[in-house]
Amino acid sequence: MSDTADRVFRLWARGLCIFTAVVAIVMFSYAATGNNLAARVADVAVVLWSFYLGLGVYVFLPAFIWTMARDWVRLTLYFFVVIPVGALVYFKLA
Repeated sequence: MSDTADRVFRLWARGLCIFTAVVAIVMFSYAATGNNLAARVADVAVVLWSFYLGLGVYVFLPAFIWTMARDWVRLTLYFFVVIPVGALVYFKLA
């Protein structure tokens, strides 16, 4: 990869990690109000992000399907798996 393409990729990946963290926090905030639309948008964003990392098929997709009706388990997965993985990717690219 050229130097410019590498820089563009790093900036894009950093933005994606930050976006994912924000979406998870928004979903966590709205979960108590029963706003299912916000929860579903966050679900889709997190699943797409995990596929971008190449982990979706093996880790997040089965967990996502299993926790569709279990909001507290999904929230736990977001904050103890998705956010730390996003942080690791972010700092790895730094």
